[in-house]
Amino acid sequence: MTKDEANLIAGATLDDAWPIVEAFSQIRREHPDDGNRAISLVVERLRALGLPVTVHEPMLYLTLPKGAHVEADAILVLG
Repeated sequence: MTKDEANLIAGATLDDAWPIVEAFSQIRREHPDDGNRAISLVVERLRALGLPVTVHEPMLYLTLPKGAHVEADAILVLG
């Protein structure tokens, strides 16, 4: 571990991370817009701390299932 890495770890506190944890608990992140909103919180916080941030925005084709079920031995489990 480098000296810089050790200093970074030693200086870490929940003060910076906990607000993001609380926000993530309120964002479902099932839809791409929700995921983008969630990651923007992380990006904003890193930039506020003076850290350089590069955000990559690939073009992805994701499916958002509306419903599903699994059946095993005649037991139906809805998801």
